[in-house]
Amino acid sequence: MAMLEVKESPSSLYHYTDLHALISILTNSELWLTDVNFLNDHAEYSVGRKYLKEKLNDFVEKVTHAVSGVKLGYDFEFIDAIFDRSVYLTSFCMQKDLLSQWRGYCPQSGGYAIEFYGQGIADSVSGNKDSAFLICNYDSKLSKSHLDEVLLEVLKIITEAYLKKEKPEYDRMLEQVEKMNTILFSTLVQKHEKFYEEKEVRLACQSTLREKKFRVKNSVLVPYVPFKFDVNTVSKIIIGPMADQAIAERGLSQFLESLVANKDHPLSKLPVIEHSDIPFRFI
Repeated sequence: MAMLEVKESPSSLYHYTDLHALISILTNSELWLTDVNFLNDHAEYSVGRKYLKEKLNDFVEKVTHAVSGVKLGYDFEFIDAIFDRSVYLTSFCMQKDLLSQWRGYCPQSGGYAIEFYGQGIADSVSGNKDSAFLICNYDSKLSKSHLDEVLLEVLKIITEAYLKKEKPEYDRMLEQVEKMNTILFSTLVQKHEKFYEEKEVRLACQSTLREKKFRVKNSVLVPYVPFKFDVNTVSKIIIGPMADQAIAERGLSQFLESLVANKDHPLSKLPVIEHSDIPFRFI
């Protein structure tokens, strides 16, 4: 079963953030994908992973006892290794100028929304085998159905690889591990129905090859991995609700002009600057 990747990218995607992140993203042509366990809305992935792990462990215990004369238990230790792999992601919203996004991802002093060409971001992902571009599902019934489909596929893989009287070859075992890992990765599409209005699209990564880095958030060290993208996929920057949008635009304009003027920087065209239509308030 393939992951629920975005087959036809939305024309525009929005990433709501603060000014420090905006500067970093544009200066370095780089998005930061955060360890999913450090996100505010990580529950869906954690619950799905727990559900699958419990079911798999029950199955493994039955298989181990069923195959007489063969000690298979230790062969299943790779399951824990799969579930312990770090998953990193960053999120986009398909909704422009959404109040809940300004509230949830920007400081009270004001934030910014970076508008990307959806296909441009998808193209950045397509060349990376360790990454996926995923559109979220908010239907709880479909979520449970999807997890059961994942479980069924995983059980088929385990049965094929391990219900034999001989220990499988290492290469064959590794192949099955990677298949299972890809399937479990697909649970990232599940989100609680209360988040529906944001219409989230996720850029996710599960690589052991990327360099893990750390940033500080509220006195906590948060793991992340950098993800390079084409900065010219940024089409627009929206200045969020704040006390003085005009002076914010003045500073932002000069910053963008300096990037374009820098021959060593890849940004070749100035993104359009717009203001949020939401009346100012401390949010």
